[in-house]
Amino acid sequence: MRNVYVYYIAGIFDGEGGVGNKQLTITNTHKKIIEITSLYLKKLNIPHRIKIRKKIENYKIVYDIKITGRKNIDNFYTYIPFVHRDKRYKMLKEIQNYKKRKVTLGIYKKY
Repeated sequence: MRNVYVYYIAGIFDGEGGVGNKQLTITNTHKKIIEITSLYLKKLNIPHRIKIRKKIENYKIVYDIKITGRKNIDNFYTYIPFVHRDKRYKMLKEIQNYKKRKVTLGIYKKY
């Protein structure tokens, strides 16, 4: 059953996901899709949070799933088989930038 979760999240991220500002984001206006995605992320032990916001131009409620932290982004990159080439490249750059910042700033955190 784990494969179903993995491929569902991969498909959602390919279509609705984004990478930037040290986080991964999955955005959708359908609450049920966000709830299902959140449930599957929980089952895969990928920590995340949900943000609710409104789009001014069409007054629809927009839901964001945010995944932050080097370890969590690295796990997502490793275990979720999304295929969008640009997103894979951006995510790899985010992971590398986390590692560079950690070394250059001398910061040691437990993850």
